[in-house]
Amino acid sequence: FNNRRNQVTQEFRVATIDPSWRLQFVGGVFIEHEHNHINVGSNWNETLLAQQVRGVNEAYFAGGETGVPTLQVPGANQVDVSTRNIDVVEDELSGFGEASYMVTSKLKLTVGARITQYQQKFGQQYGGAVAGAPAGTLNGQAVAFQGTSDTGAIETNPNSLTPFPLNYAACPPSVAAGGANTGQYALAGCPYQYATATLKEHPITPKIGASYQLTSSDLLYVTYSEGQRPGGINPPPPPTQCAQDLANLGGSAPLTYQHDTVKSTEVGGKFRLFDGQMQINAAAFHIDWQ
Repeated sequence: FNNRRNQVTQEFRVATIDPSWRLQFVGGVFIEHEHNHINVGSNWNETLLAQQVRGVNEAYFAGGETGVPTLQVPGANQVDVSTRNIDVVEDELSGFGEASYMVTSKLKLTVGARITQYQQKFGQQYGGAVAGAPAGTLNGQAVAFQGTSDTGAIETNPNSLTPFPLNYAACPPSVAAGGANTGQYALAGCPYQYATATLKEHPITPKIGASYQLTSSDLLYVTYSEGQRPGGINPPPPPTQCAQDLANLGGSAPLTYQHDTVKSTEVGGKFRLFDGQMQINAAAFHIDWQ
């Protein structure tokens, strides 16, 4: 495993500083860039682990009996068992503001909003000589193919249900290039599946409210606000190996999933009793989460 995460976040804001002003406001800009890289591949002690856990040298699953599987890159020895590289890049740019105005000495109105531009980019490389051991010899004895599919079908990589000559040199120079035409590279012998996707959202979430100061110690208020959590991207399953399963489920798997939203209404009050020695806060909520 070789996972990395880089994140840069910055916020700029301006606000009033004199509490005596009838108009109070705060506004600003929020910027975030996040890059998550997920890598799973065979490591230096894969053979030892496989021998201990499964009783079989891991090199056998790469078509031989010796050698240690390594993370496969174009041009390297063809001993890759499984490689998965995922990159998720998220960018957010938001503008926000909130203002309150004292209509009278007791009544205050509040209004605010947040406008967001959100983008998520996804790229995945997955494959290698995975999901089954080819026929061959083990400790000098002939051994038949051992598939790992629940249907018993031969599965050697995400692009085919039958073995074919691997040609790592035919793999594209980048995940973006592979995602544009993964079938072309598969036909040339590249054992990797490539997938790319982009999600964009532009939510606007408002807020309004009012409060009334009954006395210097008692306050009533009502607030309505909305929020949104961005959607995301589903890592696609191998289209060839999972074709029958996907067909049984009604078609292809969705590449993205939608955002969820929340609409919240709150009514309440704050009351101080016994010369401020006790305070009671009471509120009623209605939250619609979709």
